[in-house]
Amino acid sequence: MEIPVERGAEFLRSFAAGVGMNPVWMCPLRLRGARDWPLYPLKPGEVYVNFGFWGTVSTCLAGGGGQAYAGALQADGKMVLGGFGFAVPGTASALISLMTPQSAVETRHQVARAIAKGGFDAAVEGQLFAMMSDDAMMNDAALALILGGTPETAARAVAQYANKRKEALDELGDLWYRSFGYWSQEDLESGLLFKFVDNAEAISKLSIRQTQQEWARVLLMKQFDNLIFDNGPHSFTRVVLRYRLWQMGKGDDAVKRAGAIRALKFMSEQGVLLALRDQSGPGGEQARDAYFELMNPKAVTGVNIPEDQKQ
Repeated sequence: MEIPVERGAEFLRSFAAGVGMNPVWMCPLRLRGARDWPLYPLKPGEVYVNFGFWGTVSTCLAGGGGQAYAGALQADGKMVLGGFGFAVPGTASALISLMTPQSAVETRHQVARAIAKGGFDAAVEGQLFAMMSDDAMMNDAALALILGGTPETAARAVAQYANKRKEALDELGDLWYRSFGYWSQEDLESGLLFKFVDNAEAISKLSIRQTQQEWARVLLMKQFDNLIFDNGPHSFTRVVLRYRLWQMGKGDDAVKRAGAIRALKFMSEQGVLLALRDQSGPGGEQARDAYFELMNPKAVTGVNIPEDQKQ
């Protein structure tokens, strides 16, 4: 909402006392030119402050006792709260009820991503694999499994396509590719980014109809290459990601260190791996192995890269 600047402090004090929601967004604005807008009345020449608010709403999900963020699902599967995206844990068992043949196709895609990024247990995993027996639901169930499952789960899900039409697998590849339009710091800190890398590598070891399934690996690499600009609040560019991975690669957290080095190899970051391989300890050894594997690549065939992203 817009408040005249001279009353901004008064409004903020009243809001803090009566509502107390935070954080609060404040942005000064003024109409450009002398034209006013009848449906959104602001006085030309007057300075206003736009106030926006972020918070949570407690609600019952599908009869459970959990809480959910107030907002909506982004196309990449995160739940949106005031423009910020969050992977919300503990919601998979409720969200899966939204994945039905009657649901809008795009809704199913977004729910599948939300299930994956929020995490799921063995019971939900079983439901997703059962859902794959329905051709109408197969790709959405598989998408959740390859984004959010273990490497073994991801490989098992893709193996189900051995007797399916090639077009079905191509569609799954497109859904995978379009799941990475927003990269957040939370994806990195929570280990989701490392999961994507590990699952892509696991899928690439599969062979279907005498063709190695390299598509997940190649398409994820392509999205890392597209990290030229950050893409919203709490996101990062490739330069920032490279730096963060370098920090993790020389850090004390063994899980993050190993994940960072795997990601750096996946991204073909030779310079960072060279810097890390000279350090003592397990990190240096892992970086040396990763650098050796990076410098001895194998050829990739049979992958269709979406036309609008080819360079």
